[in-house]
Amino acid sequence: MNQKFLIQEAVKYGWEAMKKHFWFFAGMLAIFYALMYGLPFLGQYFIKQALNNNPFFNGIFSLIINILGIIISIGLVKVSLNIYDDKSVDYEILFTQWKFFWRYLGSMILYGLIVLGGFILLIVPGIIWSIKYSMTPYLILEGYSPLDALTRSGVITKGVKGKLFLLWLLLVLISLAGYVLFFIGSFVAQPIVLLAGIFVYKKLQNAIPKEPTLPELGF
Repeated sequence: MNQKFLIQEAVKYGWEAMKKHFWFFAGMLAIFYALMYGLPFLGQYFIKQALNNNPFFNGIFSLIINILGIIISIGLVKVSLNIYDDKSVDYEILFTQWKFFWRYLGSMILYGLIVLGGFILLIVPGIIWSIKYSMTPYLILEGYSPLDALTRSGVITKGVKGKLFLLWLLLVLISLAGYVLFFIGSFVAQPIVLLAGIFVYKKLQNAIPKEPTLPELGF
C-alpha cells in the first residue's frame, strides 16, 4: 500500500524549500524566461529584418527554441530533485541534462498519446491516465526508460489518484495566482509547484521499492 501524503504537507514543503532557495530559483527562472520569451522575440525580429522572414530559417529557429525549452525544463526538474536529495545545485544543471533528452522526449510523446487516447474515450479516462502516468518525467531523470517510467508511475500512483487530482488543481491555482500577481509572483509560485510535485513523487516512489514490469493501461 502507498504511503499516504498530505496535500498541505506537500505545499508546505514547497513553500519552505522555495524560501530557502529563493534567489537561486529567481536566477534560474530569470534565465528561463529570458531564453523562452526574449530569445524568440529577438530571433523573429532578426529573421524578419535580415532574412526577409524566410520560412526555412523560421522553422529551424523554432526547432532550436523547442529543444532548448525541453532541456531547460529537464534542468529545472533535476534541480528540484537535487534539492530534495540535499545534493548540490548550480545554474549549469539547466543546460547539461542532454543525456536525458531522447528518453524524456520519448516518454512525453508516449504520455501524450496515452492521455489523448483517454480523452477520445469520453474524457474521464484521459483525466485518470494523465494522473496515473504523471510521475513519468521524474522517473526518467532517475534513470528509467520511457516504458519502465510509465509503468512505475502507474504503480506508485495506485490508490492516490483522487488526492493527486486535488493536489494538481491546487498547484494550477498557485501557478495561475503567480502570473496574475503582476507576473513577478511566478518567481514564488513556480518553485512551490515544482518542489511540491517532487515531494509527492518522492513520497510515493519511496513507499514501493519495486521494479516495474510491462506497462498496463488500465484504470
